[in-house]
This record gives sequence, C-alpha cells and structure tokens, in this order.
Amino acid sequence: MDNQAVENRKVYFDYMRVFATIAVILLHVSGDGYNTTAINSLHWHVLEVSNSLVRWGVSVFVMISGALFLSRDIPLKKIYSKYILHLATAFFAWSIFYAIIGGGTLSERVLAVFSGHFHMWFIPMIIGLYMCIPFIKPIANNQKISRYYIILSFLLVFIIPEINSLIGDFGTYPLTFIPRIFSALTGNLSIKMVLGFPVFFVLGHHLNTVILDKKQRRIIYILGIIGFLSTIILCIVVTMKTGKACTTYLETFTVNVFLEALAVFVWIKYKKWDNIKLNNIMIKLSKYCFGAYLIHPLIIRLIDKTGLNTFVFNPIISIIFITITVTAISYVISIILNHIPFIRRTV
Repeated sequence: MDNQAVENRKVYFDYMRVFATIAVILLHVSGDGYNTTAINSLHWHVLEVSNSLVRWGVSVFVMISGALFLSRDIPLKKIYSKYILHLATAFFAWSIFYAIIGGGTLSERVLAVFSGHFHMWFIPMIIGLYMCIPFIKPIANNQKISRYYIILSFLLVFIIPEINSLIGDFGTYPLTFIPRIFSALTGNLSIKMVLGFPVFFVLGHHLNTVILDKKQRRIIYILGIIGFLSTIILCIVVTMKTGKACTTYLETFTVNVFLEALAVFVWIKYKKWDNIKLNNIMIKLSKYCFGAYLIHPLIIRLIDKTGLNTFVFNPIISIIFITITVTAISYVISIILNHIPFIRRTV
C-alpha cells in the first residue's frame, strides 16, 4: 500500500484489530488454569493480573464493527449477501472442523457444529448485530439519542448489576436487601433493547464521530486505569474472601471492564501512528486477524500437548512467550489460509 493510501486510511482501526486479537489470545493463554491453580500462589496472581488486563478485547472488537458499519449506508441485501454470509460460512466451517477434532459421540459432534467451539460465540453475536443495523443506525446517527441510549444502557446493564454484585460480595444487612429491589424494578422494566452488545456497537460509532479534547481524553484514561486496577483488586479480594477464583468482575458487562474498553479505544484512536512502515505492517496483519482468532485455540491446545504451558517455568515469562508463539503461528496459518481460493471464504 502506498504512503498516500496509508495516510488517508483510519489506520487506528487496524491497530485496534491487531491489539484486540492479541488481547483475546493472551486472555485464553492466561485463562488456562485460572480456576484450577492454587489461589494466592504467585502463579495464580500472575494469571489473574494478565487475565484482568485484557478483558477489553471483545468489547473493542464490537466497537470497531459499530464504528465502521454504522458510519456507512450499506444496503440490507449487501449486509446479508456479503457480511452475514461470510460470517455464517466461517462459523459452520470452523464448527465442523472443531467438532471433528474435538471427539465425543455423534450427537455431541452434531450439536457442536451448531453451538460452535467455545470461542466462536462471538460470530453469531456479531451476525445478530448486523441484522439489527437498520434499527440501530437511526439511534447511532443522532448524537443526542445515541448519548441517551448509551447512558440508559450503562445504567441498566453495567451500573445496577455491578452495585448488586458489590453489595452481594461486601455488603451486610440491610444493604443486602437493595439487590432484590433493583432486580424487581429492572426486571419489570424489561427494556431488552438496551441489553447486551448493541451498546458497544453504538458506543464505537459515537466515539469515532465525536471529537474529544485533551481534558476529556485525560478523564477517560484515568477512568480506564481505575477500571484496570478495580478488575484486579476486586477479583483478588473476593477470591481471598471466598476461597474460590472470582470471575464476577472479569465479565464484559461490568463497569470496570467497560472503562477498560473505553480507555483503550480512545487511546488507540488519538495516538499518532506516524510510522509508515509500521502502519503498513499493521494494515496487512489486520486482514488476517479473523483467521488468527479462529485458529488460536487449536494452537494453544497443540502447544500444551508438547508440555509447554504456563506452569513450566516463571509464569510471567511463560505467559508472554506462549502468547507470542501462539500469536505468530496463528497469523502465519491465517495468512496461508487466506491465500487458498476455497478456504479463504472461511477466514
């Protein structure tokens, strides 16, 4: 790609894709053993910290899609014939592949084809968002309405549930009665439209279209740091309290992880990516992120079978080394698959 084309391209989306892909790979590398490693050990703490630092990956992926798809007028026919068809083809092709190598009875394998491998839940979710673009787009294109939508979603999907979790983990009576009140109120509201990933879809578009000044960005970065630290601290404290590995505050729909994703998206967008050579590399790698995402669990499994895992030597070094290895192999395979005429339709 020539220099002019790179300069005109919103290259920060390419960086976001690559970084988010690496984040998901690191998440799955560090997640292996998180629930079974002895808590309060050095190994568990390293897994917990690395796990907490990359929970933003999936959210940023959805925000990228929202920023790109909601800013264009794409005919509904094209959404289905090009984008949804591609995702559906990839989903079933890779589900069949993982079902074949996964073992189990015939009925279990058939079910696996339709449910997908554990990491492939992301694809049907994105397909669902694409189906709803005609309904979401009018919300996203009106800044006043989109802000209202984001605030309402943040309140009902993130803040109230997290207050409930915090009270459940740290509160005493009569505070513990509050979650029951919240559940009664929000349950009866039944506003399904603000639940789930559409909020990240709209948020990605909103952040990509508005201009944030330095003061606003600084506030977002501070909140992001608070989000990262909160994820780590809350998980450790609750784990020490209950004696079981805590995953409550690692979930996508928590305030702390939301703040992580918000800060990462904004930082990457406003960072000056002025190294043309590096930009060209990231643009090329960006094309192969989907394939790397699809293949990486198999690479992790194969590497684990060789005896190389996070327990072999120092956990910090092993997590970094395995993540780099898995990422490199996954991208190489993705590049190869993308150059095979028939198979490239599935990556």
